[in-house]
Amino acid sequence: MTEKRIMVVEDENLTMMFITETLEEFGCKDILEYACGQDIIDSVKNGIIPDLILMDINIKGAKDGIQTATEVLQFCNTPIIFMSAYNDNKTISEVLNVSLYGFISKPFNERELYIALQLAIKNFSEKNTVEEKRTKTKIELYDNCYYDLETESLYLFNNLITLPYNQRILLETLVKNINVVVSKESLASRIWGIKEESSSGIRTVIYLLRKNLKGIEISSQSKQGYILKAKYL
Repeated sequence: MTEKRIMVVEDENLTMMFITETLEEFGCKDILEYACGQDIIDSVKNGIIPDLILMDINIKGAKDGIQTATEVLQFCNTPIIFMSAYNDNKTISEVLNVSLYGFISKPFNERELYIALQLAIKNFSEKNTVEEKRTKTKIELYDNCYYDLETESLYLFNNLITLPYNQRILLETLVKNINVVVSKESLASRIWGIKEESSSGIRTVIYLLRKNLKGIEISSQSKQGYILKAKYL
């Protein structure tokens, strides 16, 4: 949290002071304060983009917190935590229509604020990871070697590589679960259609695959299974 820029929109001086001091205690160094919605809108329009926004709903000015957040999100993809003394169904419904990252009911203490911040950051990160997986179809196995998930094809120096059946199925299974342990039973089921194939059979397939793809990183995870270390391009 120490490296993140946090914008706080709050028109009550004492509440703003409490939030700012609490964020500083959490290690936050880049905190921007706003007393009305138009000021934060102008900031993001000018390219000052936060990592997270704490938005009071009932703020002074022509736009309330909900309206301000709606406009801010047109210029940046940022998680917003709403703050309000009102937590009736209408308010919560309006919040959910704008942002799913958090709502904190006033008054709140340091721990409640910390939990809200951590959950918002975690949920935002996980959402971006899922979206990245949806939009990115190429996985780099090592330098100049990648797997195209869309076509289920393997390329080395941009040349299509054809593997023997067992190696191809094993790679296909691992590459769809990169950086996650895949059990030996799952691999055996995909390759041979059974779960009882001996570990030596899987080791042989992996050995041959490593010979064909000398830079590939497949490691054994004790008795759990195997993991392919790779990244999205």
